[in-house]
Amino acid sequence: GLDEAEDLPGEVGYRFDPCRTIPYILHLDVPVTGIESIVVEAFEEVESLTGLDFEYKGSYDLSISEFGSESNLLLSDDRPFEGIDTSFRPVVVHVNEQEDFFDRVEAEGYSDAAGLGGPQGYEIRGELVSVTGDIFLDGTYLNEVIELGFPSEAEALVLHEIGHVVGLGHVDNAQELM
Repeated sequence: GLDEAEDLPGEVGYRFDPCRTIPYILHLDVPVTGIESIVVEAFEEVESLTGLDFEYKGSYDLSISEFGSESNLLLSDDRPFEGIDTSFRPVVVHVNEQEDFFDRVEAEGYSDAAGLGGPQGYEIRGELVSVTGDIFLDGTYLNEVIELGFPSEAEALVLHEIGHVVGLGHVDNAQELM
């Protein structure tokens, strides 16, 4: 479960400030039936399990083509987020076309995945502090499992990737979420 996960390699020690609200948004490249409620409910569940405070800011077209690829949405580039009411760069849940998603999966060194997620942060006074994160989801896969009548698969995928954003790694037990 969420309490049994190990730290992410390369992300060891990252944590969110529990005293601030963490904004998140949806960036949809492909429509997925019910994805907004699936994402909101997943963040609410993680919120109840971690004590972190997440706030949904809506679905946005980030017009990222003006700024380069999604991988260039770095902490130092706030231009895509100028129209979003938030003091911090939001956690972005990207729902991608399958081809674009698999390009990212391969670039990250994975051969097969339906989602990728992780935190982004800074070192502040010797501590690694998460200030945001990114989640990339295969929209084609999500549509398939939902249309086949397995929305719980989509829900589990989103929860799993949010787990990575809050700093959880994989566990050896295949029956566990992480």
